[in-house]
Amino acid sequence: MSFFGPANCCGPAYRDLWNSFAGGKHHVIGNHDMDRYTYEEYTQGMDMSGRYYSFDQGDFHFIVLDGNNLFDGKEYTHYAKANYYVDAKKRAYIDPEQMEWLKQDLAATDKRCVLFSH
Repeated sequence: MSFFGPANCCGPAYRDLWNSFAGGKHHVIGNHDMDRYTYEEYTQGMDMSGRYYSFDQGDFHFIVLDGNNLFDGKEYTHYAKANYYVDAKKRAYIDPEQMEWLKQDLAATDKRCVLFSH
């Protein structure tokens, strides 16, 4: 039996608790979410549209960013399977692709923005 996939991501207790909340909910990837998974496995398992995204609700525009990247001064590497236990100066970066997306996302809204990142 695979631990990965939508039915098993993060263990049944976590998924059951998450799914039991009937209200609106939006997940923000955190570093410990990447202890056992790649971001592809995690976003699929949590049924997320992607590792970063935005949505509108009422008069607000909400932005969810993924700050789970390593940067060694040359290259960005996403956290995966606990690879982030390295020098703290190399952790918690937002990659250039995501920053470009953020610029475009902000330019496309005139609503007040709330930004989330872990």
